[in-house]
Amino acid sequence: MVLHSHSATLYTVWAYRYCGIQMKLTPDNFVPITDNELRDLWLRYRESEVRRLILEVHRARNVLNGAHADALRAQYALWEKKDGDV
Repeated sequence: MVLHSHSATLYTVWAYRYCGIQMKLTPDNFVPITDNELRDLWLRYRESEVRRLILEVHRARNVLNGAHADALRAQYALWEKKDGDV
């Protein structure tokens, strides 16, 4: 596996979490994990806690994508002034 700088950060955060070391991670310096990296983590770690977090990330992304799609449909309907579609 090729580690990119953001995947190295992910593994560091994971290691810090399970070693009990505190680490400051803010939205300003956080790089989201890619789907390929999630797949790699799924194959590497069999622990139920890790797999649960992977599934939560996947589910959250699907929920956000659905909400974004709904917002776009509403915006397009407003632009087209189709009152029945809003």
